[in-house]
Amino acid sequence: MATQSRPLSAEDLQVSPARARKQRILRGLFFMAATLAIFISFGIVLSLLGEAFTFITNVDLASLVNGIWEPRSLRFDIPTLVAGSVVIALIGILIAAPLGLGAAIYLAEYASPRLRGWLKPILEILASIPSVVLGFFALSVLSPTIIDPICPGPTIPFNMLSAGLAVGVLITPLVASVAEDALYAVPNSLREASYGLGARKRTTTLRVVFPAAVSGIVAAVIIARSCAPRSERRSLGESRS
Repeated sequence: MATQSRPLSAEDLQVSPARARKQRILRGLFFMAATLAIFISFGIVLSLLGEAFTFITNVDLASLVNGIWEPRSLRFDIPTLVAGSVVIALIGILIAAPLGLGAAIYLAEYASPRLRGWLKPILEILASIPSVVLGFFALSVLSPTIIDPICPGPTIPFNMLSAGLAVGVLITPLVASVAEDALYAVPNSLREASYGLGARKRTTTLRVVFPAAVSGIVAAVIIARSCAPRSERRSLGESRS
C-alpha cells in the first residue's frame, strides 16, 4: 500500500545553520576579494596619474613631438613611440595569427585526446617564456640570420622587424590556447550534422566549427594584439639594458 507523503513545510526548505554559516563566510570572502580588486585598480590608476604628472612637469613638452625617440637624452617623441608599437604589433599579429590558429585547429579537430593532453600543457608553458629571453633571441639570432639576408646592407640589431618576429613568437601560444578553447567548446552536434550531410573533415572544420567559434577566435587575436606592444617594449628594453 502506498504511503501518503506529508506536504512540505517551511522548516523543510530551510538551510541548515552550519551550511548557512559557511555560505555567509564564503560570501564575505568573495566580497572582500572583489572590493580589494577594485581598490587595487584605483591605486594603480592613481599611481600612474601621479607619475604622469611628475613626468609632464619635469620634461619639456616640446620634446614629446620633436620626432626623435631617445629617452636617455630626454627626447620622448610620442608619435614615434605609437607608430613603432603599431608596426611591431602588426608584424607580430601577422606571424602569430596563422601559426596560432593552425595549432588551435589541429589540437581541437585533428589531434587525438591523448596527444591533445600532451601538447596543450606544453603550448601553455611556452606562453610563460620570459620576454627578456625572446629579446635576446631576437638580437642574437633573428637579426643576424634572418633580417640581414632579407634586407640589403648591414642592419642595426635593434630593428622593428626582428622585434615584430620575436613578439609574434611570444604571442603565438596565447592565440593558440584561447582559440583552441573556443574551437573545442563548439558542440559536437554541429560536427555530427555536418558529417551526416556528407561533409569532409576539412569542410566541417572550416565551414562549420570555425564560424561557430569566431567570437572566441577574434577575442584571442584581440588579446594577443593588446599584449604585443607591451611584450615588445619589455623584451627589447630588458635586452638593451
